[in-house]
Amino acid sequence: MRPIEELLAEALERNRLSVLVFGPALDRDPENEFVRELQRKRRDIRLALEQDGHDVRYGEEVVKPDLPPPTDNPLLQELLLMRAFDLIVVLVHTPGTIAEATCVALRPELAPKAVLFIWDQHHGGFAWNACRLAENLGAVLSEFVFPADIQDCHLLTRILERARGIQMGKALS
Repeated sequence: MRPIEELLAEALERNRLSVLVFGPALDRDPENEFVRELQRKRRDIRLALEQDGHDVRYGEEVVKPDLPPPTDNPLLQELLLMRAFDLIVVLVHTPGTIAEATCVALRPELAPKAVLFIWDQHHGGFAWNACRLAENLGAVLSEFVFPADIQDCHLLTRILERARGIQMGKALS
């Protein structure tokens, strides 16, 4: 009989995930420290997931705005992309990420594979309520406190835990 550790490691290795990470655009240098920290965390998330063997993409890497109409619509493309990925991570803060979180909330098939992080200062607002709806449909919703949760890697820990859970689900199906 093979040791359980070996069986678990093999199951994780066979079930690497495709992960889509949304957050503040990385091609801008914001003056706002909060947005800069979210950008940094987005990069950290990608690096950690890639080191764990997953295929990670940012939304802006896979959306193609130069396609012919009507397929040039970024919202259409993002909805199709979200269906194709195993895990969706959204750092909710900017108008674009609020729209992405809302898409997750309105698509019951997307919510179970989504992890949404929202700043505690948004509590009670539209974005917060969109995230709560997504949570009711199966998304993992985490409210974070800035700067502690960003700097102490609490977001990253939650994402890695969720990724392992999805991998185990894939291994058992």
